[in-house]
Amino acid sequence: VIAFSKAVAKAVEGSRPDMDARAHHFTADIGDDIWVNADETRLVQIIQNLLGNATKFTPNGGSIRLTARVDDRRLHVSIADSGVGIEPASMDSIFELFSQGDGVAASRQSGLGIGLSLARSLVEMHGGSISASSAGAGHGSVFSFELPGALVKPSPAPEDGAQDTSTGTGQVLVVDDNRDAADSLSEILRLLGYQVRTAYDGASAVRAAQQLLPDALFMDMAMPDMSGPEVMRLVRQLPGGEAVYACAVTGFSAEDEKAGRADFTDFNTRILKPAELVSLRAVLEAAKLA
Repeated sequence: VIAFSKAVAKAVEGSRPDMDARAHHFTADIGDDIWVNADETRLVQIIQNLLGNATKFTPNGGSIRLTARVDDRRLHVSIADSGVGIEPASMDSIFELFSQGDGVAASRQSGLGIGLSLARSLVEMHGGSISASSAGAGHGSVFSFELPGALVKPSPAPEDGAQDTSTGTGQVLVVDDNRDAADSLSEILRLLGYQVRTAYDGASAVRAAQQLLPDALFMDMAMPDMSGPEVMRLVRQLPGGEAVYACAVTGFSAEDEKAGRADFTDFNTRILKPAELVSLRAVLEAAKLA
């Protein structure tokens, strides 16, 4: 039995660069404490393949939404997009490897037939089912699958003294003037179990920290109104501000720091863009939030 949120976080992390490149607005509503009897690696692949399908066929600036619920011990997952849609005549063959359709459907299938066919095979290996729906060309699509053996329950205690670091608790503040990057990172942190606030400029970040001082902070270094280092100097001056675990999310290197182009003085650590899941977990563990 695995935590569904952990599989979603890994799948989103793998899909995020492509979604960010197309400025897609991604949201997830998966509830709390969903557990399912499934192979984690294969479940991640199912979700990532369906997210890849949505990403490839959704125009720049479009939306992708992942939802999940448990009903009668079955996990129901849907991934909806605002993309090109599917012709009704090709709906029945959309999961067939190298199947051919007309118009938009043909484009979709020729580009991603392997991914959809594999997703169906993996779902069926788990005793589940998968389906697609669309109002037609230009009206987006919804890919849904369900798996048996799911339930909603509090996170179980680790067995044999093992430490489960898949989810955590704590207040996290994400700051980046790139809204898509900020929202994407925030969504991954929420999927990992954290309470997240998002700010899109330096002034908003300072106000958010004044209202509710975070346990950890992920900060973009280069913002137009106020730089990351400037924001951090103000955060450190707040009551309790010295205790905030601050991570710079940056494209600057150690060479930039030596050359005076980057100031990491008030940061505890740094990670490079795009932030990878393993790097995020390392930061959260260092902040004692994992």
